[in-house]
Formats: sequence, structure tokens, C-alpha cells
Amino acid sequence: MKPSLDGGGYGRGGRWKKKKKKKKKKKKKKKKKKKKKKKKKKKKKKKKKKKKKKKKKKKKKKKKKKKKKKKKKKKKKKKKKKKKKKKKKKKKKKKKKKKKKKKKKKKKKKKKKKKKKKKKKKKKKKKKKKKKKKKKKKKKKKKKKKKKKKKKKKKKKKKKKKKKKKKKKKKKKKKKKKKKKKKKKKKKKKKKKKKKKKKKKKKKKKKKKKKKKKKKKKKKKKKKKKKKKKKKKKKKKKKKKKKKKKKKKKKKKKKKKKKKKKKKKKKKKKKKKKKKKKKKKKKKKKKKKKKKKKKKKKKKKKKKKKKKKKKKKKKKKKKKKKKKKKKKKKKKKKKKKKKKKKKKKKKKKKKKKKKKKKKKKKKKKKKKKKKKKKKKKKKKKKKKKKKKKKKKKKKKKKKKKKKKKKKKKKKKKKKKKKKKKKKKKKKKKKKKKKKKKKKKKKKKKKKKKKKKKKKKKKKKKKKKKKKKKKKKKKKKKKKPPDRRCRLRRRPRQDLEGSLLLRLARRQAPRPSRPCRPSCRSPRVPCRAPRCTVL
Repeated sequence: MKPSLDGGGYGRGGRWKKKKKKKKKKKKKKKKKKKKKKKKKKKKKKKKKKKKKKKKKKKKKKKKKKKKKKKKKKKKKKKKKKKKKKKKKKKKKKKKKKKKKKKKKKKKKKKKKKKKKKKKKKKKKKKKKKKKKKKKKKKKKKKKKKKKKKKKKKKKKKKKKKKKKKKKKKKKKKKKKKKKKKKKKKKKKKKKKKKKKKKKKKKKKKKKKKKKKKKKKKKKKKKKKKKKKKKKKKKKKKKKKKKKKKKKKKKKKKKKKKKKKKKKKKKKKKKKKKKKKKKKKKKKKKKKKKKKKKKKKKKKKKKKKKKKKKKKKKKKKKKKKKKKKKKKKKKKKKKKKKKKKKKKKKKKKKKKKKKKKKKKKKKKKKKKKKKKKKKKKKKKKKKKKKKKKKKKKKKKKKKKKKKKKKKKKKKKKKKKKKKKKKKKKKKKKKKKKKKKKKKKKKKKKKKKKKKKKKKKKKKKKKKKKKKKKKKKKKKKKKKPPDRRCRLRRRPRQDLEGSLLLRLARRQAPRPSRPCRPSCRSPRVPCRAPRCTVL
């Protein structure tokens, strides 16, 4: 225990404090060992292990992917035989639909896009593919052994993907004098591939695997999928032509990326733009972004839905034709009025001619507010338009009633104004009189006590409070019979308070165990007939 100079104690107000010596918990290191056991089950830690494997699995998997596509289509029909493999194939079906968009562009990239399909399968079978990686290392020893040194750098940077790009910039500064190009880390990796053409093709596939992890979180972003397709074309030594397409797609979102001064190197790469004009299927994907993004997997069915949306636009034009139908409804109202004329033909035939003349004038003017006599005819015609005329009739009647009520209220307001004027005058006079009366009361207090007999009314109110106190005293007298023993079951009439019984009870010897502790007191004798205390 130590006295704290801050004045704080155990809580917020004492003088003493406990010493807190153990601020560093060493038990957290044991918890990290438990997390290593859980890394086999967690998907986030499996991604770090795949970074080491990306360089070794590229050449042999291209041939096997073509064969596995045929097997997956056959297993969908034979679901009854193998139930354990169905759960793994359902996750792969979602990935195949995203790659069907790439198959339309595979006419020029045929084998390079198929490598992405098996990288998703490596998440489940990690231990079996490690043996295949050792066979690929023998083929890479022909040129340089510097690849083993790069593996050690990537193990330190598993947590941060951006730090790998910064170390590669130092090698590129010897050739590039422009420092504005350092902001684009993805394009500087492409320049290293010109020197080591065969070895850096495998490094491009590592970048593609990192982008697949982002797609699982942000499934709505299609622009990142196009970047993966363009990196495969970089193996043809024409790498800067694909960068122009990425700039056009990023200008829609970010206008700050227009400061890229690499236009001199792009003049030779305009030949690949003609090839992309043949791929007009990218324009159809932009129309699908306006639709539901969950239906991206079914491309063939969305083309049929575009024809259905054109039919819905024709239905909106039919709603404009409904305004012409409102003119036909006015003609139908004239037929209903003719039925009411037949009822009046039995009484008077001269009124028919007067009603027809007034109907023709209403169509031209439409603003006749003075015709209030024919309420039955106007209600059927002007249900929607001339409701304002009916409200004006009610307002005129209410104004006449309010005038009569205001005359009575004005008389009351005049009385209140007179009282307020008198109070303002009295307040000034009372302040002067109070000062004079206080000086006189100090001398005449002894004489006024005899004269103030009129103030007995206030004393009567105090007597009412004293009566309440007398009632409380009566309750104290009633409490001793409540304290009697439970043996008493007879009323008091059998033992009415005679003096002899009271003397006998007081002088009688008390037993060791009375029926109740109240029986011991001589002031409160027990009156139970069967009690031993007498």
C-alpha cells in the first residue's frame, strides 16, 4: 500500500492506493502458440503460406486444368455416388462462372488464364502440392540463384503487400529519371521482366493471386478482374499497351491519375487497341452493372433480359395515353345527368331546357363560383377539381358565429386591463407604507397583542392539527390488547376490569416461561383466560 499524492484511493476518494506492479502480461505469448494450431482452419493464415508456392506451380498445372474441367461436369450428374466431394465442388462452381468471362478473351491467351482455377484448389490441398514444387526448382537453376534470396524477403513481408513494391523501386531508379512514376508500383514490376524474361513470368502470377483474395471480400468490383487478364499478355514483351486500358477505366473513378507522362512509349502500342475492338463483349459488361450484380455468373441469360427491358419502356408510353381517357370520362358523366332529368319530367318539363343551357357554359368558363343553387349537379362533375368551392361556403357561416362570441370576450378583457392598472399604482405606494409601519410596530407590539383577537381564525387551523395528534395517542392505548398472547380467544366481557383481578395479577408470582414477553410487564397484564400469568 502506498499513499497517493493525487488523492485517489481504491475508488475515487480515498487516500491509499494499491501498487500495480504487473503491467506486462507474459501469458500472451502462450496464446500465440494456440493460434498456430488454429492456422490450419483459418483461411486468413493460409494465404500467407501460398506466397511461397506461387513460383513453382505454373508449368505443370496448365496441362492438368484442361482435364479437370471435363471431370467436374461429369460429377454434377453423378452426385449420388460421392457425397463428400460435393461440398468442395460447390465452392468451385462459383469461381468457374467468373472465369467464363475470361474464356471469351482466351483466344489470344489460351493457357495463361487457366492457371487461376487451380490456385483456388490449392487452399484445400496444401500438403500434396509441396512435393511438386521441388521438381520445378531444378529447372530454374540454369540462369541465376538469386531467386532464393527473394524468398527470404517475402517471408518478412507477409503482412504488408505494399512493402514489396518499394524495394523494387531502388533497382529501377538507375533507368528512370522521372520520380512521378514511383506512384505506380504495378507498372515498375513490368520493367524488371524485360531483363529476366523467363524468370519473372512466374512473379506475375503471384500478383494475380493477391487480387483474388480481394475479390472474395469485394465481390462487386469488376475492374480488378480485368487487371489480371492484362498481366498475362505481358509475357509477349509488349507490356505497356495494356497500361493504356487501365488508365481509361480509372478515369471514371479518379481524375487525379491523368498526370502519367508515359505517352511517348505508347505510340508503338496502338496495334493492340485494334484487337480489343474485336472484343466488344466488354461493353456488354457495363450494361450489366446497371442490373443486379448478383447475376454476373449467368451471362447467357442476361442477354434475354435486355429484350424484356425494352418492352417495359413501351408500357410507360401507355401511361401517357391514359390522360386521353380522362376526357372520355367527362362524356360519361353527361349520361348520368340525363337519368336525373327523367325523374323531373314527371313534375315539370320546363326545367329541362334551363339545365341544358347552363351545362354548356360550364365547359367554357369552369370558374363559376356563384352557382350554389345546383349542388346536386356539381358534386358529380367536380369531385376532384372544385372542392374549393364547397369550403368557401362553410367559412362564411363560421365567421358570423365568431363575431357573436368575440363581443362577449371583449367585455372580459376590459376588466382585466383595469385591474392591471390599479396594481401598478399600488406597488409604488406599498413600498413607502411598509417602511413607515415597521417603525410604528416596534413601539406598539405590546398593545396590539390584546387587540388582535380577530386573528383567532388562524389559530383554529392550528387546533385542527392538534386534533390529529390526539388521535395518535388513542392508537397507543389500543396497542396493548394487540400484544396479548394468542391463548386469548374470548372477548373482554368475561373479564371486565375489576380491581380484584388487577391486584391479583400484579401480585402473582411470574412463571419462567410466559406465553409472550409482553406478559412479563406489570403495566400490561395478560388478560388471556388460559394464561399462567395472573
